[in-house]
Amino acid sequence: MALELIASRLVGRYLGSSIYTWSSVIAVILFGMSIGNFLGGKAADRFTATSFLPWLSLLTVVACCLTLGLCNFFGDAALLKNLEWPLRILLTVAAVFTLPAVFIGMFMPFAAKMHVESISRIGLAIGSIYAWGAIGSILGTLATGFFLIPSLKVSQSLLLITFFFSPVYFYSLIKKVGAA
Repeated sequence: MALELIASRLVGRYLGSSIYTWSSVIAVILFGMSIGNFLGGKAADRFTATSFLPWLSLLTVVACCLTLGLCNFFGDAALLKNLEWPLRILLTVAAVFTLPAVFIGMFMPFAAKMHVESISRIGLAIGSIYAWGAIGSILGTLATGFFLIPSLKVSQSLLLITFFFSPVYFYSLIKKVGAA
């Protein structure tokens, strides 16, 4: 959710903040996370969390940091200037934010697998993971919208979220859950 808020602000610099911008950001992030959930599920069945998640964390951080340069590139891209406005916005958002969303989406299947393997009540395990994920999204959204973006530059907010609330931190929480 924090990435969605930041994405709308970054893209808004070049393409404005409209219903097209918000619709594109939400759709692209959900699309990317859906692909990530699927790929993460396949990876969770093939790799151990301790071998895969550190690399996934690194890739996620790099992909999030690259959005700053990609947004500048695609926001000014002559290649997209002749497209209809809504399509230009959608393609810009997709080019910049799909990959970070895919990587972010890949974490949840690992968390689910680790949690389910550690307890016998699968329904409670999955429900707890989704509940904590939603609470994290709510807190991230409020922190980003009420504190980070008003206090810092958008690029600084992205970097702070990427490195502080990043999947590296998420990985450490998953590791604790898996060890419990």
